Amino acid sequence: MLFSLFVNSLKLVIPNSKFLMFVDDLKIFRKIKSVTDCLIPQKEFDVLVLWFNSMGLNFNVEKCQSMSFTRNRNIINYTYLMNGSSINIITRKKDLGILFCPNLEFHYHIEAVYCRVFKMLGFVIRTSSEFILSSSLKAL
Repeated sequence: MLFSLFVNSLKLVIPNSKFLMFVDDLKIFRKIKSVTDCLIPQKEFDVLVLWFNSMGLNFNVEKCQSMSFTRNRNIINYTYLMNGSSINIITRKKDLGILFCPNLEFHYHIEAVYCRVFKMLGFVIRTSSEFILSSSLKAL
């Protein structure tokens, strides 16, 4: 509850970017068309860190990650900093059960779902191989 009260004025701190929040998870995003566009979020990160520090809160930079989504071949690479440390650049992220990748294709997600399904199927086959009653197999 106290954390929620602290972050209610977050839009005043990062006015040029959009963000999504859930409990203590914050996702900041914006459209980047050039390297100069990368400077805007960097300035907002600097202000955000100062704002959190002024309230006695700290960012865990090790948990911060950066990911660019694009279908263009010309990817703009920029390393963002928080508290003087670079934010980890990732190429895959699982969020709310979906595995995202930079080109916005879902073949990695589909492959992960297939793997889970085949593991579950193998478990069911191994477990039910000794069932004798056909009613048990039908229920399964």
